[in-house]
Amino acid sequence: MFYNFACFSTIFSMENRRAANWSELEKKELIKQINKEDNYDKLYGKLKKSTTQQDKKALWKEITDAVNMIGFHQRTSKEVKKQHSNLKGLARKNITARFQTGGGTPPESSSEDDFYDEVVSKLPKESVLGLTGAERLVAYLS
Repeated sequence: MFYNFACFSTIFSMENRRAANWSELEKKELIKQINKEDNYDKLYGKLKKSTTQQDKKALWKEITDAVNMIGFHQRTSKEVKKQHSNLKGLARKNITARFQTGGGTPPESSSEDDFYDEVVSKLPKESVLGLTGAERLVAYLS
């Protein structure tokens, strides 16, 4: 049996091409667009139930277009959603890690900390802090 490996490798590499890394400007624009007006509430929060799937799809398209206006790389709505999900997870880890110093004074705030604070600013506190035993974190975020 004869296989044309050159053709196979070309098709395979185009389908599984790795996307370019996100720049800091793209990440900041994504968070700015998500936190703008009531976008977060339409996608995840209190207005989620009254927003149709078509409205959400259109909103994600608007957010994607705004991120793409930065001009580094063209992102899809799927990539933008995934990046926002990844940023929320990283922000949660960052915030909880700040309070796991093992005693002593907490480290000084950095620009990265400020960015993650902005990421979680619209998230429900329970999704960042957990449901129990987070009195210091609640005081910090309040």
